[in-house]
Amino acid sequence: MRGSSTVVLVACLLSVVPPPCARGAEPQAAGESAHMANQTNGPFGGFVFSVHATDDGTVYAGTGSGVLFRSDDDGRTWDIVNAAVASGDLLALTTADGALYVGTDGSGVLRSYDRGESWEDISEGLDSPNVQALAVAYGTLFAGTLGRGVFRWDEESRLWSRAAAGMTSRLILSLRAHGGCLYAGTWGMGVFRSDDGASWAPTGLRNGDIVSLGVSGDALLAGSHAGGVMRSTDAGETWAATDVDGNIVWAFTDHNGVAYGATEAGAVLSSVDAGSTWHASRRLTHRAIRAIGASASAVHAGSDGSGVFRRGDDAAKWEQRGLNNAIVMSLHADDDRVYAGTGFNGVVVSDDHGESWRPSNSGLTRFEIWAMLRVGSVLYAGTGGEGVFVSLDDGQTWAATGLRDRNVRALLAHESAVYVGTEDGGVFRSDDYGASWRPSNDGLTQLHVPALASLDGRIYAGTAGDGVFASADGGATWVGVPDGLERGRILSLTEYSGSLVAGSGGDGVFRLDGESLRWSPTGLATVWAVTTHEGLLFAGASDGLYVWEPVANRWTAAGMDGYFVRALAPSTKGLYVATLGNGVFLAR
Repeated sequence: MRGSSTVVLVACLLSVVPPPCARGAEPQAAGESAHMANQTNGPFGGFVFSVHATDDGTVYAGTGSGVLFRSDDDGRTWDIVNAAVASGDLLALTTADGALYVGTDGSGVLRSYDRGESWEDISEGLDSPNVQALAVAYGTLFAGTLGRGVFRWDEESRLWSRAAAGMTSRLILSLRAHGGCLYAGTWGMGVFRSDDGASWAPTGLRNGDIVSLGVSGDALLAGSHAGGVMRSTDAGETWAATDVDGNIVWAFTDHNGVAYGATEAGAVLSSVDAGSTWHASRRLTHRAIRAIGASASAVHAGSDGSGVFRRGDDAAKWEQRGLNNAIVMSLHADDDRVYAGTGFNGVVVSDDHGESWRPSNSGLTRFEIWAMLRVGSVLYAGTGGEGVFVSLDDGQTWAATGLRDRNVRALLAHESAVYVGTEDGGVFRSDDYGASWRPSNDGLTQLHVPALASLDGRIYAGTAGDGVFASADGGATWVGVPDGLERGRILSLTEYSGSLVAGSGGDGVFRLDGESLRWSPTGLATVWAVTTHEGLLFAGASDGLYVWEPVANRWTAAGMDGYFVRALAPSTKGLYVATLGNGVFLAR
């Protein structure tokens, strides 16, 4: 079913809707804070389940968690229109008679007359809140639902009624109007046709899970969940298979007589002969292309994690555009370069302080990057599931190191060694740039280590339940530093004014007194990142960015209220702030 492949990581980490900074407004600093965080131009990302483009160059992208994006310049730039359209994913979009309609996987159908700025719920009579498809036919709107079949909207009564006569399937994944008929793609029973919008009959395609329907010229196209595209030129009476190399095609569109198909393989198919033969583009993303739509002058492809790709001419290259909707898990900043580890798109790099970003994934086989570190000319990336990768050419190419099959959560350089904190194997140490690793866990009582830091010749390891441990012999042995933080779930560590600071899950930030070796709470709730910048202590929390005021002995909001801050990286240009779902910001 559509939306079913959303990775578990999203459920765990992106239950966060972008804050109400609609239409691209920059977040304002709270209170008396002098810090201002401005969104960089990326990196791009986002789970896009639906795309609709109008001939005038207005393009809508329906994403996960009910967030709608709109582009007013034909997909070159994007803004959040309304940060809380619905409670679930936005699976279908269409326009009719001056209105924008969205079908959701939990809130039925909603309508907007002001291009998405405000919405009305028009789900009365719709027995299922899971709307997989929308289509306009016979002067009205039809909805295909998961579990209750096809419904027809009546504007006069403002009610939906089931249009089910002859329809033997209640699992409707796609709808398409063509040649005076309305077609429905079903799960398990092929394609049905209606000549009046009230009654249905099976077409010649009577089995298969049809996830998409398209039109090109006089041909009707049907994409199967099992892979492949069927084509009919006689209103569905007969069908012929076309060669698409087994690709699952999730959506179709047509632009200047060229048919396009969005594929599970991350490429876009094109056909200049109404779907008889197909050509695959280069792979745009390692994830699926879920949605596709066309304006008068461009084609827009929405991906499952990598945002929107745009092709302005049928012979042009595809470009990744807009949607600062990336899940950024880790950051490392040098004076002239920023490296961002994303949740689904691998490593992206900016050479111009966030004005533009480029992918840096050649050689990577895992694209969840939980930790980034640069030591001299060596760049390290800690992945979720395949250990540590290393690059010797500034991220142009990557190679696996000797540490494989591990969920890496932290990286640290200390003296001549590199240390890794893992989710299930404790701490590992390498003295040869990652070629070989050895476990360093003697004394650790918890092998889930999300944080590492060094201070005064010692290494500190923050664990996911047993607080902080210290090692004075390069990780050979560890001793707990428990007083006041015995069962702490430590997510981040840093040094501040000669003291160790720990950001924890649920209990906020703690500071260690070097003489008494006792931890003292300083406030806040769940803190994912702590760092220092220009002599100030910053904390990235699940509800924004904070700065410590030592004179007042308190935390103050630093201009990103409502954002989920996952990682921080200081540089000479400012403090880079990584968010879950909104890309990277630069606080100056």
